[in-house]
Amino acid sequence: MANSFHIQSDFNANFGKEMVSSTSVYDQRRKSGMKDYSLAVYDFIFISDAHEKLKLLGDFLSSNYNYQIKEIALGNGHYELTGDSTQFPVDEENLMYWALDLYCKGYEGSCGKVVGLKPTHRY
Repeated sequence: MANSFHIQSDFNANFGKEMVSSTSVYDQRRKSGMKDYSLAVYDFIFISDAHEKLKLLGDFLSSNYNYQIKEIALGNGHYELTGDSTQFPVDEENLMYWALDLYCKGYEGSCGKVVGLKPTHRY
């Protein structure tokens, strides 16, 4: 599929913002008492111009990462895929790597950026 929704110049321009966003989420969690390497599950939202792109991304994340994929819904002129990660030990670097990995997977699938990143469970 052609990458028409999330073009390379946008991907490049926003890569650093994704790093800052993950650091912000980490800092908020630390302030709330989370200790490094606590196991956590995070939810995510991808956006795209095509349902099929999100379906393929959701299938990939489910089969390769064992992520729980929820529904794909149409809203605000684009499709949204939501899901939950598996538990992983969180420190600043792990969270940044996780967020950037998802950002890259979204770009590779022309699905747009991750527009939501927050913990869904605290352990």
